[in-house]
Amino acid sequence: MRILKFLRRLLGGLLLFVPCLALFLAATEPGLRCLVALVSELSGGVVSIGSVSGTLLGPLHIGQCRYADGIDTVEIEALHLHWTPRELLQRQLKIDDILVDRMKIIVGESSGETVLPPLSLPFSLVVARVQANDLVILSEQEEVLHLPNGTLTDTVFAGEQLNLTNFSLTMGDSILRGHGTLLTNTQYRVNATLEADLHLQGYEAITASAQATGPLNALQVVADMKSPQSIHLDGELRDLLGTTTWSATFQAEEMHLTAFNRDWPSHIFRQATVQSQGTLEEYSLVIDAATGLPGLAQPVTLKAEIQGNGQGMQFSKLHLGQNKAALSAQGSLQWQPHLSWQADIQGTDIDPSVFFAQWPGHLSGKLTTKGEWTDSPTATFQLTDLQGTLRNYPLSGHGEMHIQGQHIVIPQFLIASGGSTLTIKGDATSTLDFPFSLHSGNLGELWPGAGGNLDLKGRVRGTPERPTLDLHLGANRLQFERNTVDRLTVTGKGVVAADGPIQADIEINKATLGTFRLDRGHAEVRGTLAEHTLKVEGGNQTFFSAGELQGKLSDDQWQGNLKNIQVNEHDIGNWRQHGSSRLVLSSQQIDLQQLCVRSDPHASLCLDGSWSSPSQAWQLKAGLSGLPLSLLTEKAGISWPLTGEIHGFLQVQGKQQQIASGKLSCETREMQLTMPASDEAQHQWSWQRNTFHADYASGQLRLELISELDAHNALRAEIRQSSPDLIAGLMQRPIQGSVELNMQDLRLISLLTNQAVIPSGNLNGKWTITGPPLTPNLVGQMDLIDGNADIPALGITLAPLHLAIKGNSKTVELAASAKSGEGELRATSTIALAQAAQRTFQVHLNGDNFQAVHLPSLDLTLSPELIFTVAPQQMDLRGKIHIPHAKIASIDFDTATAPSADVVLIDEEQHETADVAVPIRLALTIIAGKDVAIDARGLRGTITGQLDVAAQPGRPPTGNGSLTVNNGSFSLYGNRLAIDIGRLLYSGGPLTNPGIELRSEQKTEKATAGVVIDGFLNHPEITFYSTPAMEQSAILRHLLQTTAFGGETRQDVGVIGTTAEKIGFGKIVPLLQTLKTLSMIDEIKTETGEDYEDISLVFGSWLTPYFYVSYGKDLTKESGMFTTRYTLGKGFSFETETGASQSGGDIKYEFEH
Repeated sequence: MRILKFLRRLLGGLLLFVPCLALFLAATEPGLRCLVALVSELSGGVVSIGSVSGTLLGPLHIGQCRYADGIDTVEIEALHLHWTPRELLQRQLKIDDILVDRMKIIVGESSGETVLPPLSLPFSLVVARVQANDLVILSEQEEVLHLPNGTLTDTVFAGEQLNLTNFSLTMGDSILRGHGTLLTNTQYRVNATLEADLHLQGYEAITASAQATGPLNALQVVADMKSPQSIHLDGELRDLLGTTTWSATFQAEEMHLTAFNRDWPSHIFRQATVQSQGTLEEYSLVIDAATGLPGLAQPVTLKAEIQGNGQGMQFSKLHLGQNKAALSAQGSLQWQPHLSWQADIQGTDIDPSVFFAQWPGHLSGKLTTKGEWTDSPTATFQLTDLQGTLRNYPLSGHGEMHIQGQHIVIPQFLIASGGSTLTIKGDATSTLDFPFSLHSGNLGELWPGAGGNLDLKGRVRGTPERPTLDLHLGANRLQFERNTVDRLTVTGKGVVAADGPIQADIEINKATLGTFRLDRGHAEVRGTLAEHTLKVEGGNQTFFSAGELQGKLSDDQWQGNLKNIQVNEHDIGNWRQHGSSRLVLSSQQIDLQQLCVRSDPHASLCLDGSWSSPSQAWQLKAGLSGLPLSLLTEKAGISWPLTGEIHGFLQVQGKQQQIASGKLSCETREMQLTMPASDEAQHQWSWQRNTFHADYASGQLRLELISELDAHNALRAEIRQSSPDLIAGLMQRPIQGSVELNMQDLRLISLLTNQAVIPSGNLNGKWTITGPPLTPNLVGQMDLIDGNADIPALGITLAPLHLAIKGNSKTVELAASAKSGEGELRATSTIALAQAAQRTFQVHLNGDNFQAVHLPSLDLTLSPELIFTVAPQQMDLRGKIHIPHAKIASIDFDTATAPSADVVLIDEEQHETADVAVPIRLALTIIAGKDVAIDARGLRGTITGQLDVAAQPGRPPTGNGSLTVNNGSFSLYGNRLAIDIGRLLYSGGPLTNPGIELRSEQKTEKATAGVVIDGFLNHPEITFYSTPAMEQSAILRHLLQTTAFGGETRQDVGVIGTTAEKIGFGKIVPLLQTLKTLSMIDEIKTETGEDYEDISLVFGSWLTPYFYVSYGKDLTKESGMFTTRYTLGKGFSFETETGASQSGGDIKYEFEH
């Protein structure tokens, strides 16, 4: 009975103990530790946990968790889990959150095939969120993948189906997103979609998507890259859990390599297909594509077959082709267990001009090479059958080279092009012996644009530690583009070692380098590499320069002294170095210390600078003192004496390509300009102050300009800019500043017009400047007070002259007016500052009765209405010009004698025409009023009419309209003839060749005769008529009564020359002009008597402006007449005639009506 009671109590205790134990293990932290220890013990060390906290019911925190099954290892530094136990009552395991920190997966190598058994959960597993931070996957202790962040949300595993609603992997700016399902039955079928957005350093952003479907042992993959290029992939992964094999096909319609990386070659692949297959250890590729290479007009076909593995690769076929050109190769490249290679390369009909336009040709050849890189490397290179043409010269070559450890042998290497040959041969073991030579009778065979002949011979001997070089070069009539050298000689020999003696000389005779001519140049090197001297000198008739560099090379650093530098030049004088300057050169630093040159009497220029590689810091100092301004006078095109001196200082520091700080200061001292005044005296301007300062520090730039003649004539300007990067921001960052001008002596402005305009008055202005440097905002005003201007060349004075310029930040307005004579000219313009960068603006010109010219030869008054448009590429002038009054008293023509139409000039000198900086377009209407008179070159009358003038850039001006001569007359060979009709007709042709319509008629008691000139000015047609009808010779005699048929002046050929040229005897025209000039004959004419058969030939000359003498010879009788005429003035003259039969004198009075 007691035993039964005891058993009951024990069973009741057990029933109470088991729930208490379960509650202890699940709900308490000590119980959790006991459970963890039990799991670790039962797993036999496969699972180990360093620390735990919390409870099994949650939340749960595990530290230093490790799983190792002998093949794979998983290590988790920290794992945090929170789940909902009550959902177990609903047959659901719900985990709210899993957080994994620093997880490392080490993948081991397994043997045999992995078999995944079917898996079906009797409950539902729901994981709301899984986040893994710092996930690393390693294979054989080498990092394969490092993911900073991975997230898995809304995962459900129920029965045999695992649903991954959303997962993402993040690495920097790159992210991989996806979703899918997995069936855990016998096939483990997958259906997953991936989206990738990759941002890899050095590459353009890549966007791609992929779809994976099918069982794990036959997984189909379809992927598409969307950017930066479109690429499609179809592939299959087979037997993922066993011996994995794969196959894939890549296709791209067009692929630019630079779209992935701008530093990659500019190759373009079109219709590219890559078929690949293999295992995880081996692969094979078949490539078929058309590739476009830079400079190629047509694509190149690419075909390749490649097999490879982890130790190397073999290319059984590699072919590039374009038309007839082909390049093929086969061979292998191994990188394990050491680097080795073997290749046979053959080229056929290769045209180098597809890469280098100046090197056309057709080349073929073979290159065979093999070798391996070990402690004692071996290699063989053999070039055979190189032949073809290059730049239309035959080319051939062959050669080979063998390397065995330190032993190098070149049995022979020869290339010949035309008559030029390059040869190299020799061997290198413990001693060296490499002779080489280059001979060319025409360097044009070797290099486009070159010329001349060259012979180069050399030899390298000695030991590898102390090689000896012996070099001899001679060249004649060298030419390259615009550079020529008549004779070049180079000799050198020496031992290439620290203490080896070296000696080299370079001699140049008669060289032209661009626009600089060098009559002779010489350079020599003496000493050793450790300590040597370089001397250079050269010059021509007006220039000489020399210098010396002395130093040594030690520990990859050259250091020495620059000394004895001198420069003698006609325009800048003689400059010589003062003292010596220390110079250090290496890949780590450059240091130049105080290089100073001086010129008489006391001008000097000094430079100092350094650069350091580790920090990329640099600094530069320069100083200029006492430079005479007279040296700059001719260079600047100033034709008046300028005296004084320039002094300046520059100091700049920076790092890499940026300027950290700097100062620039420049000033002139005792600056004085002397120029002629209008009264043939001289005027001097002496500047009291002329300075420019620039400071840059802490990202702030300040510029200041002050130019003062005296207290009443000064210009001051100040500009400030905030620019962290001065070089990049100088023309981009906004500026602030001001400009102030005060000038009471404006004669200095006449320098801008070469004294064509001499202004006077007071010019005052003040401006503030803000905004971008190229399109600043201007606010302020400038005015000309009490202004006037003399223009001697036009004979006018503008008085008063007003000028006002106003700026209001958005626009600048200009208004000017000037009076001349009884009229006025006005100019206005508004410039939008926002368009200042386009440099486009308009100027409106209007005037009334403005006297534009007032000279004895021309008096001209204008009333313009014009619009002048200025643009960067063109200028337009449009509007009307009304001429109410003009008096033309002289017309200056070029007096040079033009050759007649039958003269042909051989080797005529071609004169270059100056390029017009900005072409101009004209659209003008010129209206001649009723008071436009001409009295010049024997022509008198008034001109009326309207002419529309148009001009396009690059084309001669054209005209439309007509000009009419009213009440006109012209002096024809001594007589004044009335112009009955006189018109110039323009109908769209050139202004220089209008149509003409001219008629003049002369009546006497016996006959009426006239001449009609029509056609075009360059080719007029002359017609004579008479009543009664007469022969043309008789009409001509009638018109030439008492006329000078030789012309009114010594340069005028008169009707003789005109008529001769029309009938084809143009060659007598220059002869007639020369005869009249040398003999001082002013006119040659005929005079007729009462009968047309009574005619005399008269030669006359004006000995003074008032005294005229002539001699006449009767052409039908043996008699002559000597005549004198003296002009008394007021229409009176005194004449005498002396002949064989009679003599006499008369006083005559003439008047015109």
